[in-house]
Amino acid sequence: MPLQGGLQSLAAVRRALYILGLAPVWFASAVLFLSLWPWQAAVGHLAVLWLLGIALTKLCLSGFHKIPFTCFYTPGRSQANMAVLGFLGLLFLTLKAAEIERHALDHPASFLRIVVVLLIWAVFARWRTSALAKSPQSELRFQDEPIPAIFALDLHRDGTPPA
Repeated sequence: MPLQGGLQSLAAVRRALYILGLAPVWFASAVLFLSLWPWQAAVGHLAVLWLLGIALTKLCLSGFHKIPFTCFYTPGRSQANMAVLGFLGLLFLTLKAAEIERHALDHPASFLRIVVVLLIWAVFARWRTSALAKSPQSELRFQDEPIPAIFALDLHRDGTPPA
């Protein structure tokens, strides 16, 4: 049965990411921060966390073509070294963002700038994701790439490719 791609499947996946990924983290953070911090700082941090979560969710859906966990395993494509570098980079960015946010929570003008930048980023990410979903290449796939009907061995008589 052919799969429906485009905006309908993107909306369904976006809703699932919000419900299963963003909402539980945000609600757990709300309970924790509202019980430990002064309410002004907690509400400000939760607003930034919500906008950041929305923007990152939309960014993750950019170029969404495959149904998760339906692709076969291809050896040599795990790129574990890149995962370690990405984790270290994310750790550095998190510490830097915490510094900036802490400063912004004490200065309303800085906080407003952060909220406006995150809001613009979320709107841009939504627009870009929707535009990519409308493109002809947005059909859903089960595999990374289609298996060709004919495999070329590229064997040559003298060991050099043809000119």
